Amino acid sequence: MDNTGHFIDEGFATDMVKSLAAYKNDQAFSDVTVVAGTTGFLCHRMVLAAKSEFFRSALIKGDKNEDKLSEGKVELEKIDGDTFSNILNYIYCGEITFTEDNLRNIWDAARRLKIYFVTEKSKEFFRKTLSLDNCLDYFCQVKHWMKNVISSP
Repeated sequence: MDNTGHFIDEGFATDMVKSLAAYKNDQAFSDVTVVAGTTGFLCHRMVLAAKSEFFRSALIKGDKNEDKLSEGKVELEKIDGDTFSNILNYIYCGEITFTEDNLRNIWDAARRLKIYFVTEKSKEFFRKTLSLDNCLDYFCQVKHWMKNVISSP
């Protein structure tokens, strides 16, 4: 007779995301500060590393990463606080909000942080919202993006 049992909690993933979302605004267990612009965000290394190749690399302990991680702090270049707050909402909750005004900043931040889902959804939003009314503005933004993509990592 087999005395083993295997059970699957069907609500586990949903409950886990809800728990992570609750910790997003709570200092409990935070172990790293991410500075974007002039704003510091208390975060959790494991959560950041799970959704971003940039953070996975930056948060690995060891001599080669000491320049990226100084005193439990990661400083993001060229990413403002509002943009990172929106990205952080995706990292913890799986939700992101695009507008025509924030699209360029979110796309650029997601590209820098190597968060591929957000990068792809940025492109999708761009295609969805492109119209005769905004095509010249978007053209100028794309020209600026390409200049930044070529000149920065």
